[in-house]
Amino acid sequence: MFKRLLPLVLMLLAGCAAKPEFQRPSLLQTQHQRTGVFFTTETRPLTVSPWDIRYQNIGFEQDPKLLNYLALFEQEIAKLPPAVLHLSGLDKVAFVRALSVGPQPRAAVPDYIHEVLYYDVDAPGDAYLRHVVHHEFYHMLEQQLYGSAYYKDPLWHSMNPEGFVYGNGGAYARDSSVSVFSHPHPGFVNGYAMSGLEEDKAEIWAIIWAQQSWQAVEALVEIDSILQAKIRLLTAQVQCQAPEMANAWPDYIQRYLTALPACEFVNTIRAAPAAVEGS
Repeated sequence: MFKRLLPLVLMLLAGCAAKPEFQRPSLLQTQHQRTGVFFTTETRPLTVSPWDIRYQNIGFEQDPKLLNYLALFEQEIAKLPPAVLHLSGLDKVAFVRALSVGPQPRAAVPDYIHEVLYYDVDAPGDAYLRHVVHHEFYHMLEQQLYGSAYYKDPLWHSMNPEGFVYGNGGAYARDSSVSVFSHPHPGFVNGYAMSGLEEDKAEIWAIIWAQQSWQAVEALVEIDSILQAKIRLLTAQVQCQAPEMANAWPDYIQRYLTALPACEFVNTIRAAPAAVEGS
């Protein structure tokens, strides 16, 4: 599914934008032709501009948690057409332990500068891990689609209830309760989605692809026209850039897809009165 992981030597380059490179563990010496993404467990902690990403290597290649994460990661990423993986710019996936940004623990961290996704194998629960795989991947995709993972999409804003204002971002919504699918407000699957537009879009992307997440919110989506509209917009936005998605969307969301050609639908939304862009 992916290219053979080539030997890579970590080099710390001068300056704040040092590019992290990775060694090759024998566990991951399998050929992955489908994506061209490198997988690794062996890195050296370093500060990567503009984030202080910290982590520990996985010392044992047959680690049960690593093997479990690898298996479910490959299952989830295989749902996406190669065109979308390439569109995301994703270059490397690093499986680590004790992942954090500065002192703040994280289950996963996207490094948009160097096109690396970091995943902590000790994050709890397979359903959660599958959700996180897609959530963090979408941040990488958003960066490539709009030039910023924090793009304040005016079309997305137009979907929200009048007067709604997002919070200060995911970095300020770290209580575990915010990730629970609770439907705290029309148009939102949980409190985390309300923390920032970028998190809202990533949560919608994740429920589309992580089947157990979808099962947890399906009843909410059925009664929430805003959630339906967000699914329709997000799928159309991505499919407009990657037409290969037309035959890739899961069966269980087909009823919420637009019947119009994707780009035509996006242009229709763009032509409609939109909410004022903001945070």
